[in-house]
Amino acid sequence: MTTPMTDGIMDQYRRYFKLGVSNWPVYHDIIAHLDDGRWDQAAALCERLLFTNKDQAGIHLILASIYLALGDVSSVTHSLRATLRCNISNEVTRTVTPLFVEILIAKSQSTLRRGNKSGAAMILDEAMQHTHIPPALLQRAVLHTYNKAYSSALEDVQRAIRLTSPNPDISVAEAALMYLNEHHADAFAALQRCLVMDANHRGGLALYSRLKARLSLGISKSVAHLIAGHAEAESEAESVLSVDPNSIVALVARSLSRYTQGRTMDAAQDMQTAWTAANQMTDTELRHTAFPLGRVKELYLAVLRSGAMANLQAGAPLEVVLTALNQAIRIAPDDATLRTSRGDAFMAFGDVDLAMSNYMAALTRAPESRIVSGRIGAIHFRAGVAALNAGDTQLAAGHVANACEVDPDNVEHWILRAKIAGIAGRHEDEFDCLSCALDLSPRHGEARTMLARLCPGGVLPARYT
Repeated sequence: MTTPMTDGIMDQYRRYFKLGVSNWPVYHDIIAHLDDGRWDQAAALCERLLFTNKDQAGIHLILASIYLALGDVSSVTHSLRATLRCNISNEVTRTVTPLFVEILIAKSQSTLRRGNKSGAAMILDEAMQHTHIPPALLQRAVLHTYNKAYSSALEDVQRAIRLTSPNPDISVAEAALMYLNEHHADAFAALQRCLVMDANHRGGLALYSRLKARLSLGISKSVAHLIAGHAEAESEAESVLSVDPNSIVALVARSLSRYTQGRTMDAAQDMQTAWTAANQMTDTELRHTAFPLGRVKELYLAVLRSGAMANLQAGAPLEVVLTALNQAIRIAPDDATLRTSRGDAFMAFGDVDLAMSNYMAALTRAPESRIVSGRIGAIHFRAGVAALNAGDTQLAAGHVANACEVDPDNVEHWILRAKIAGIAGRHEDEFDCLSCALDLSPRHGEARTMLARLCPGGVLPARYT
């Protein structure tokens, strides 16, 4: 009928006996009953002895062993409690106390399973008066959790962790309580400690899935707020990033939210982090983020360019504007729009040569771009006007010819070219240039007037009437 627990109690008794505190004949009779399986008679003899003298720790220990074997937990608790009240040595106290606390914890657990939270708490309070061993702390954490006192529960679990060796079960408990306390990043770290110890830990994997679901919910909320233009988009994204700092979708959502607030530098920083994280992921991992690498790149470049242009309009120094544009061009060296934007930045600061260099590079990459051709044509046009005003018609003619070649759909280019041809006495060229201008804009007043002067009787060709 003995169990590891009863054997443990008897071991304590025998150690107690060897210390010379016991009366051998009396204890011999009790042990004889036990060895012969006469448990009830041994218990009765113990009770009689205690009736005359309760300060007999050895008898209380034997009774505890008997009651434990008989499944009478309440009597076991009573006997061990009585043992600790006796005048015993510190050594015996140190050996009996863990057994007593272990039984109280088991009793508390049983009481809690029956739904009696207050009763379980009272039993556990008694255990905590004797020691703060990890099992008692963990059981009290369970009670705190039942009462939704998650902060107190977390404190007990963390105290237990400090008193014991690394344990994946306790790490999962810590992670769960951190999650309930809204400490998502800490929960994630605790889970990682658990899974390092046991990669297949069921509780750890289940909680990890739950945390991932929480991330997905946070991302969904952030994107929804972003679409609706609400400020909560950033806070929702940050709740996700507190757990997973490299969540691409959350980084993108926060970046776009910050961009709409005019915080272009912060937005660009988030996009850079997302871009770096995306480049470190496999194709499979990226598919799970719902953000392919190309899409992250596209958004990152858009934020860099838009931020640079916003800074340019706000009067930021050229170096600040170029920092973002140069970063974008390093990522996408063949992007014509970025080259055009960098040309615009140089133009805004009066560096026509570097502006033209960037526009030509953009035109090489996007020959059909009317925006780029318009920028180049405008530079040639202004240079032509300047040369004409300086009296250099030959230089003016060369610039305006270039303007008409690169941007042939601009009426003003053809009118200026016609004026230069007229000054040079090349009236046929003047006529042809004005005809091109009117083909583009038949009702253009200046072009019609100039062409009429070249026509017999001032009558325009029939196609312009």
